[in-house]
Amino acid sequence: MLDIGQRFKVELSSIDRIKERISLDELKSGLRKPKLLPWAPIGIDSRDILPTIEELAPLAHDVVPWMQHAAANLAVLSGAAEDYARAGSQIAVAAGDPYIPGVSTTGISTVSVSGDTMRSQGYGQAVLGDSVFNIPAGGKKTLVTSNSLGWASISDIGTGIQWVMNLMNWLNLARSPIGDKLRFSSTNAMVAPQFVMVSTVIPTPLHMLTLGIQSDKTQTMSLTGRSASNYTQDLFNLDIEAPEGESVMTIFVRGIPIVIPYVLEMQPEDDTQSSITTLYTQPM
Repeated sequence: MLDIGQRFKVELSSIDRIKERISLDELKSGLRKPKLLPWAPIGIDSRDILPTIEELAPLAHDVVPWMQHAAANLAVLSGAAEDYARAGSQIAVAAGDPYIPGVSTTGISTVSVSGDTMRSQGYGQAVLGDSVFNIPAGGKKTLVTSNSLGWASISDIGTGIQWVMNLMNWLNLARSPIGDKLRFSSTNAMVAPQFVMVSTVIPTPLHMLTLGIQSDKTQTMSLTGRSASNYTQDLFNLDIEAPEGESVMTIFVRGIPIVIPYVLEMQPEDDTQSSITTLYTQPM
């Protein structure tokens, strides 16, 4: 458990802007293809992938619109899982209709109800471990328990019995330093967070955190430090303005008596496309 005497203070020291503008191709450069749908293109937002899905799997007696939307979402999430695997870690992902055939992957699942029921009650439900979370219809939610981190969105509320929920479960957290790009997955403009375990070999009262970000537009990015021993305990919160283009941010993290290992949650704004280019910390 977190020592109640532990205190954190964080402050943004500087933002070095490397590029003022960045193209979609540059944003996607260095990202991995989706392993679950290798014929789908690389993408950060499922809206960019959907036209290709519609072309390669057109509507027919055996293909209906929710399947196309779920496939576009899955292409983004599966690609993000491959990005994360390159860092030696693991995210489990899934997308589909919670009613029929149901949606689940390792450690996370949906509660099966019809689209009519979901829309009437205003939410669907995701199950992470022993915890049940209400996901707002047409919305998203970060799922946090003491030892699990997940995310869910309802990107298509449907009009009949079928609808679409998307799931992510961070099974093994990536650890700093991060040197390869990690995308922030977006399902129909709803952007998921990323999580990285941050620590240094030498325990000191002051660390310098360096975070590289590419973004298609200027946005507010929320950083949350979570206890490594209990994810529900927040150590610090910091909102930073990430400029359009590519930038490197320097953040000072102070801990009393020392900076203990923590999980850094990074949450971009919705309707943005962005990636982490680098993340590392140095004891001072």
